[in-house]
Amino acid sequence: FLDTDKMKQIPELAALVPILIELRQKEMDDCIVTEQDGTYDLRALWLTHWGFKLLRTSRSRRLTASENVFTKVKKLMSTAGFSLTNKTRKTTPIHVKMSDDMREYIWSHGQANESALSKFKLVFLKR
Repeated sequence: FLDTDKMKQIPELAALVPILIELRQKEMDDCIVTEQDGTYDLRALWLTHWGFKLLRTSRSRRLTASENVFTKVKKLMSTAGFSLTNKTRKTTPIHVKMSDDMREYIWSHGQANESALSKFKLVFLKR
């Protein structure tokens, strides 16, 4: 939730801005949206800085998406300068390290579809 534009105005914090931008880009590069039977698991995307910002403001604030909705999410992310990687698999890899409470707080901004989410198993990868 750090605002890099505000950080640039504070000399002690300005040096951290390029590091934050690089880390946020790595989050997006590592993010994989998994698909199974036409359902896309967006939880890994929600846990990225840019994914959270964009999904939270979109009309379809879901943790999963149909192919039609996922096409719109991809377009939204593309407009922001990011390309999404999606793969067909039963596990959703989570690359972002954060507390369970923070993860649940972020996911609470999306609407869960439990039956769709039950298709996917989360795998938390170590960095």
